[in-house]
Amino acid sequence: MNFRLIGVVEKGKFVKISSKGDFGKNRFLDISMKNDKKNKKKYLEVYSDLPQPLLSEYNFFKGLSGGVLTFSSIIEENTTSSKLIIDNFKVVNAPGVVKLLSLADFGGLADLAEGDGLSFEKMEIKMNTNKGFLKLDELYAVGPSVSVLMEGYKEEKGLTSLRGTLVPAKNLNKFLSKIPVIGKIIIPKDIGEGLFGVSFKMKGMPGKMKTTINPIKTLTPRFITKALEKQKKSK
Repeated sequence: MNFRLIGVVEKGKFVKISSKGDFGKNRFLDISMKNDKKNKKKYLEVYSDLPQPLLSEYNFFKGLSGGVLTFSSIIEENTTSSKLIIDNFKVVNAPGVVKLLSLADFGGLADLAEGDGLSFEKMEIKMNTNKGFLKLDELYAVGPSVSVLMEGYKEEKGLTSLRGTLVPAKNLNKFLSKIPVIGKIIIPKDIGEGLFGVSFKMKGMPGKMKTTINPIKTLTPRFITKALEKQKKSK
């Protein structure tokens, strides 16, 4: 409601935008774009108290409910570099997520995903596009039940390849509690007891994705770094 947009269009493309809208119930949408002609770059920023309308065309986000979205992108002639953050959301009845949790033998989490939904405190995605090729540099999502770190790509014709790590929160918290706070991070040998979670790979064309799962006993340094960053911010 009450959507207003002032923009400048050159050769069929927006080069400047200033817009605001109202979803009702004190929820808003803000979109802005600035054009740096000297450096031949456009800067797009989006804030939305209701992410779903902006993500409805992307199957990857099917099942996402609630949350607050912020998006920023640097747009050049053939490439874009973007960052998407969604805070405080749920994933409900998302077939890909349910299948992944089931294959990982996280039965309780799979049931939760099909019922009330899995809650997440934050998901941060960094990605780049180049002439139709999308590279997912990093997706990190953290919640009270599970955390995930993922990377991959999607080709222009639709072939998608993703790989990542999925760790139940209780395992991750136990792991982090044994890492020294001061000095160099040295992972104690005794936390190798038991499985931390699973590594997974997903590859294929839309609707024909093949998923493989492997149990893991060690976490990648990048996963540890992201988890520690989140823990530090929460304090």
